[in-house]
Amino acid sequence: MTTDWETRINRSFTLAGLRTATGVALGELLGVDSASVRPAAVSARRLARAYPARVPEVGAEALERPCEPGVDLAFVLWDLDEAVADLFVIDSGVPEDEDGGVRLVVGPYRAAHSYVLAVATAIAAARLGASPVWDERTALSDRRVADPEWLLERLRQPPGKPALESALDLVRGTGLWMAAEDA
Repeated sequence: MTTDWETRINRSFTLAGLRTATGVALGELLGVDSASVRPAAVSARRLARAYPARVPEVGAEALERPCEPGVDLAFVLWDLDEAVADLFVIDSGVPEDEDGGVRLVVGPYRAAHSYVLAVATAIAAARLGASPVWDERTALSDRRVADPEWLLERLRQPPGKPALESALDLVRGTGLWMAAEDA
């Protein structure tokens, strides 16, 4: 079973806005300056073919597009143990259903730091979309559906440690640790 997080999104924010909000959420989670953990945005397809080699960032015009179905994007933090979070946007076609509508699914590469980047991306998207975060495996808490602010407070690490150490501590404090060790 894969570990990923989902949130409903509206189409009123761009991928650039999501990348900025992800850096802010990641900084808050890890207790570090958000400028030090701003993710790079790369083509998910190019990254999948080249990983672990670095691939160039997508251009600014690609980031100005709305977060909507058809997105080919991954967020990467090369300096955070090559953390990677893949973004998938799906539309169920059933907007009134609890699990329907347009949703962003964020999945990590199976490494501890990738889990943290994926969680930060899900929290950022939930904030932007005014939606909860779906955690089907309840890997982050005992809640399947959680408010992003509640989740952020639950996972927040104390300031003063390096980002790498804080990320590992965050994962150790959740049900993700076993999955990360299996990677």
